[in-house]
Amino acid sequence: MKNKGLPRLSSFGQGDQHVSIRVVVPKKLSKEQKDHYEALRSA
Repeated sequence: MKNKGLPRLSSFGQGDQHVSIRVVVPKKLSKEQKDHYEALRSA
């Protein structure tokens, strides 16, 4: 994210912030979880 990081040491302004996102998807769902998933999917 541009200009959202820490202040630059040798000049004015902010540095850039790098963000990592890790998504974990379960392989097996319970009946209740499947029902919730289907409800969200159809919304």
